[in-house]
Amino acid sequence: TRGLITERTFQYLSTQLHVTSTKRAVVGHSLGTGTAMSTGDDTWVRVCLAGLPRERDDLRDGAVLFVGSVNDGAVSMSRIEGNIP
Repeated sequence: TRGLITERTFQYLSTQLHVTSTKRAVVGHSLGTGTAMSTGDDTWVRVCLAGLPRERDDLRDGAVLFVGSVNDGAVSMSRIEGNIP
């Protein structure tokens, strides 16, 4: 369910990416992931839901969490795996 996805996402952000209430993060969905990946500086955490932008000159470094679906035909793992360090 949507509530469980949200709960697990925030749990992961706090335990694995060490996001605290004093740290900045940005979330982008689908095409909005391009904005999420180019906003802020390298200290920001980025969450990309159901999308990941193609390579662009303005993408920032830093922690990124990608949340996608195995059955998503538009944003498959093969499309994004080259962007995962």
